[in-house]
Amino acid sequence: RSAKIMCRSSKQAGRFQIRRATSADDESIHALLNHVNLPLPEPQEEVGFLIAEDTEKTTKGCVGWQVFGNCALIRSLAVHSSHRGQGIALA
Repeated sequence: RSAKIMCRSSKQAGRFQIRRATSADDESIHALLNHVNLPLPEPQEEVGFLIAEDTEKTTKGCVGWQVFGNCALIRSLAVHSSHRGQGIALA
């Protein structure tokens, strides 16, 4: 499932959706994490991601999580510098 979110800020109004990432999103997630100088998950780590994308399916942000038993560690919350201030991280 994905959630369509209307985002309004003083700088820009737009639409984006948040959805669970698939393996097809790995390249855009890795590019975003590199852009914001965050480490990539190690191959043996099981990390899930949600991504925020615009109507053209361009990744604007992501957040990762890693499950440990009945808890999860939030990791890799990132928003591309050109899309900051639009409320993506608040969604």
